[in-house]
This record gives sequence, structure tokens and C-alpha cells, in this order.
Amino acid sequence: MVDYKKFLKQPEEDIVMVYLGGPSVETADRRFRVTTDGGDPQLLEPGFLRFRVRGRNAVPIAREAGMDLSALPSRTGHHAGGYLATGGSGFERIELCQGELEVVAPVRARVHAGVLVFDEVRFDTEVEMAVREAVLDGRGIADIKGVAASLRAAAAAALALRSAARLGVVISPNEIRRSIVPIAETGAAAADAAIRAIAQRRLEAERQGMAERVAARARVHAARVRIDPIAEAERVLTAAGATFRSARFVDQDDLEVRYSFLGERFITLVHAATLNVIDAGICLSGADRELGLDAMPSVIREAIDEDHLNITAR
Repeated sequence: MVDYKKFLKQPEEDIVMVYLGGPSVETADRRFRVTTDGGDPQLLEPGFLRFRVRGRNAVPIAREAGMDLSALPSRTGHHAGGYLATGGSGFERIELCQGELEVVAPVRARVHAGVLVFDEVRFDTEVEMAVREAVLDGRGIADIKGVAASLRAAAAAALALRSAARLGVVISPNEIRRSIVPIAETGAAAADAAIRAIAQRRLEAERQGMAERVAARARVHAARVRIDPIAEAERVLTAAGATFRSARFVDQDDLEVRYSFLGERFITLVHAATLNVIDAGICLSGADRELGLDAMPSVIREAIDEDHLNITAR
């Protein structure tokens, strides 16, 4: 008997999902490939989007003000420059923040596809208000009692970000992890010193990296990627536990790849034919290590674990 079901048109359904860029969107149990076939490509900006889903494809049809996130795992901490400081010394980027959040505001985020999505601002306590006042005055918080670990980390990050803005240096809170205690206790003076040290390390890395990039482009590689380099970049990053965001050719030979890992965003320049790293986007100690893109998540994890992360490409 002929199975006529295979001739039927696939059913459609409309689903509101979180879109953070890249080629796919996810629900709790399904993943869809984003396509603009029949949709509006201008809708594809990060936010809450209504998609028309058919099979494994999702077409954007409208933007939404929000969606119910209550079923997603919750994570609480304190806000610092678009990041969430939790009980440890690390920071994770919060996506889709609603408006400008106050310094060290207590917030709740939800975990969606390995990424934190903003949920709500919680009520301040007297301790948080005292810490906020100290940060805005550039003072340390050593004399404030009852400061939680996440609040201390957020205060240090806020002080560092204010110092970085004043000195014209762009940083991520994850780059000052090793300096959390002295910055939090001392205030703006320690923050200035930490930011100047970061700027100096970047300058030294850039001087070394210029020669290495020239050498990387000049090398002849025996192994060559024989498929779409963007698709291959997505595959190797996903296999390594990172989240691929996008990629673009900067010239005929080089591919700029954007991805997220451990709550942070990274940009790595690779040779399109081999996915060998030309510019890692972070400071790497020693000579050119001839890394492949697939190794970058491990290198980043090591840098974060050893408090040596220094992001050079944004």
C-alpha cells in the first residue's frame, strides 16, 4: 500500500524563541535551522522572535516583547557591565538585558542553550546599596560588612570597567579575575593599575603577533579543508563545546569567526582553507603555537582557569 503521508505538506507552527544570532534557534528539546526564505531578514537581530516552523526550518515572522522563561534553569548574582557575577570569581555575559541596569544590581537570569538570558532585577538590600555608593565614589568596599562573593566580584568588575572607560581601554570582567580582591578592597587606584597592566600585555602581544600573522599566511599547509569553511567552523566549534555565532571572509584567504564559550564572546581569525589560527583574539604566551580553531575552546578554558585571559579582538 502506498504511504500517502509522505506527499502531505509538513505542518506549520508558530513558536516564540530566543534568537541570539547565528544559523540556528532552540527550544528545550528541539533545534531549528534559521532561514529567511519567505521571511523578513531584517528581523534577524538578537531578541525574542516569533518563528514559523516547518520540519527543521524556522522562518522569522515577527518580533516579540518577551516570552515566558520561568521553566528554564535559574541563575542569580549581581550585574556588572552586562555580565553576571555569581558565587565564584567568573563572569558570564547576560543576553537581552532590558534597559540600563544599575551598578551591582541583583539580577536573575535564565539558562537557555548554554547562554544566560536576562529575566528580572531583584530587590536591593542595604549592603548592595552601600556597595553601589562606594563603587560610584571610586572607593573600596573592605569596610562594608556582609558582602557576598558575587557582590564583591561585581563591585570589582564595575570599578575596573569605569577605570577602563576613563583610560580608553575596552575590557571584559573576565580579564580582571586575578585582581578582584585588591580592586574590591582598594577601589579605583587598584583598578587603574590592573587596566594599565592589561593594556601593556596587549601591546606586547600585538608586537609579537604581527610577525606571527605574517608567518602564518606564508606557510604552506599540506592538509586543506575541502568543504565549506563556514560550515566546518561551526562544526568544529560545536564539537568542542562552544556556540558558533557567525563567520565572514575578511579577504580571499582569511575567515573571521565569532563564537561564545563559558559565558564570553570571542573573535578568532583563521586561514579559511585549513582553519589554522592566524589571530586567536586572545593573548597567547610564547611563540606561535600553530593552533587550529578546534583547539581554541580548550585554550580559552585554560586561560580562564589560570586567570590569564586577555581578549584582544572584539
